[in-house]
Amino acid sequence: MHILEKHSEVEPYMDQIKGVIQSPGIITEEAEGGKLHLAKFGVVGGKYHNCYLETVIRYQGGPGSKSGTVLTVHFNTHAPKGELKWLTRS
Repeated sequence: MHILEKHSEVEPYMDQIKGVIQSPGIITEEAEGGKLHLAKFGVVGGKYHNCYLETVIRYQGGPGSKSGTVLTVHFNTHAPKGELKWLTRS
């Protein structure tokens, strides 16, 4: 996975990454480029317990499509950038 070259810290969390993609807590969209940021807060323990696990995805056919490319995955202490598209109550 190309992401691990830059963000090796996410390697132990593949199941959580899939979970964020399938059921994100927050979705934002960048103004340019059609990228969606899917994130969930506090999904892992340890030193990342106070962070969002954030994935950046470009969907083929635009948002709502079921086919896309994961561009990056990383931990972030701030909510994802972009226009808010979805936020769960929990």
